[in-house]
Amino acid sequence: MKRAIRPSSLLVLCQDTGSANALAAFLVSSNRARGVYFLVCRESVRAVFERQNIKPSSVFRDELSVAELEDLLERPRPAVVLLGSSLDLWTERRCCELARGRIPCVSLVDWWSNFGRRFSSPETLDLRYLPDRVGVLDEDSRAGCVAEGVPETALTVTGNPYWDRLLGISEQANSAARGQARARLGLPESAAVALLVSSDIRNLPLRLGYTEADFFSALAPLPPRAGDGRDVVWLVKPHPRESVEDTRRLMASHHIDARLLADATGEEAVVAADYVIGMCSSLLLEAALLKKRILSVQPGMNPASFRYFSIFKRLGIPTVTRTAEVRPLVQRLVSDEGPVPDLSKLPPPIGDGRAAARIDAVLDGFHGRGPVAKSALLKETV
Repeated sequence: MKRAIRPSSLLVLCQDTGSANALAAFLVSSNRARGVYFLVCRESVRAVFERQNIKPSSVFRDELSVAELEDLLERPRPAVVLLGSSLDLWTERRCCELARGRIPCVSLVDWWSNFGRRFSSPETLDLRYLPDRVGVLDEDSRAGCVAEGVPETALTVTGNPYWDRLLGISEQANSAARGQARARLGLPESAAVALLVSSDIRNLPLRLGYTEADFFSALAPLPPRAGDGRDVVWLVKPHPRESVEDTRRLMASHHIDARLLADATGEEAVVAADYVIGMCSSLLLEAALLKKRILSVQPGMNPASFRYFSIFKRLGIPTVTRTAEVRPLVQRLVSDEGPVPDLSKLPPPIGDGRAAARIDAVLDGFHGRGPVAKSALLKETV
């Protein structure tokens, strides 16, 4: 590791972009930003932290091994571990398992899906990797966790500090950021810019009823002009873990004539756009929080996969599931005829500006529970 750290430190471990956004915002706004923490993240999310002037202590490319995780738990000797969570990545899971009985672990759930599965073995709900505490977004995500077997006693509704940050951006700052993002991306200030948000559904064990192929197929061909006659500049933002070349081939096979933003961040792409179209990506919600016009395209959606996903309906974000209805709605969107999300309908506590304080309180609840002997862990896991 790059530097020694005192035993009272917080270890922050992160692999996924959504988690990285939440954790970076937490570190910026939390009292712990003035203290000592040790941040370890995947290379693919390093930039999320660095944009907030947070320098990771250590970066890894793939998954950390058991030996590397043991080293993290022994050498910085954190009092608490704060982690993200995801469906198909394993470092955070293994850390929870190794730390059990020694160091308290707190994980954040940053979306309304895969509640128990993100703490379980593949294709199960065994909750083998359940941390000591799970911070969830709202009452819907709490209910989703309970339905998938997570004990209510392990859950705390925290909200999301990243969404608090987006909601705190003033109209003036938002307008300035839009101009700066367009300048960096080489987009005319006066252009009508529409962003398509791709994903990595085709490579995940999900049963949503559609993949990116269905999404792009339903959209093509893209309307060339906005309602006021301006040409529309179409952009595609690939998922952070999506192969750019694979996305490029997918676009070509479905005749998507758009510029692929291989290097732009998700937030930069959303800020630059006037209109945002995606499936069920968190980038769509981020766009809503920035008051963009949005369309969710989910052709053939499996309703069972979205039982606890009500946020788009709450905010009035149009969701289209029939392919034949997609292109007319896209034309309406770029003609400024679609609704603007109603942020007054955000479910509490999202947007109250206190998500970081609630996460702090959870961590403080574990203060003083120092690590136990390694033999205790071995006894528990045998």
